[in-house]
Amino acid sequence: MKNISFETVSGFDLSIVYNVIHRKNHTFEIDPHIHDKCEIYVNVSGDISFMVENKIYPIKRGDVIITRAHEYHHCIYHSDAPHEYYCILFSAQGNEAILKPFFERPFGEANLITFNGNDDERLIELCETFYKKEMQAIEQQLLFWQMMELLNQGNKVNHSKTQIHRSEISEALKCIESRLTDEIRITELARISNVSVNTLERRFNEELNMTPMEYIKKKRLNLRILFSSLLFSA
Repeated sequence: MKNISFETVSGFDLSIVYNVIHRKNHTFEIDPHIHDKCEIYVNVSGDISFMVENKIYPIKRGDVIITRAHEYHHCIYHSDAPHEYYCILFSAQGNEAILKPFFERPFGEANLITFNGNDDERLIELCETFYKKEMQAIEQQLLFWQMMELLNQGNKVNHSKTQIHRSEISEALKCIESRLTDEIRITELARISNVSVNTLERRFNEELNMTPMEYIKKKRLNLRILFSSLLFSA
């Protein structure tokens, strides 16, 4: 006799978006933001990186960024090349135990998943099928769990561009993260980073497409959104 125990899957809503956008006409999807759902971002093309919390991950075709609720994230454009991607949003409440790529990792860590062999193209193919093909509910569920199995088997990448590229922006991001509710002056960030104010501003524009003060403003806005959502759900 073979005994098998299945973990219960709580019902949840899911949406999938396919988009091709350019840096000059991007919308909310790539602005720094948080939300109350899990997200699977699948890159098809584009000269971009992806920032989650204070880590910046270089992205190529077939790479995946996963975020769970309230992880601060956004796209960073490096050129005007078209950016093509799929984005899947779904609620995870009650399913944390079976969504291992999302919840078996520290908050803001290992958000990038890469693949060996042809699994990256397989994932893009599954996204295309999910988006374009009319399917019965059971087919949709099976396809979603096929995608989750690919994510389970992928390479969870914990290093980021900030750790191996320019240490001055990394130090500034750490300072901002630890003192987000305090007054922060750009001269202080430059001193901590051991660079001039002009150099720090140039590095932020190169890496994040925004100034240090714009970054702080957006982080604080998302922090207020997070607090409001937590109070509303309490």
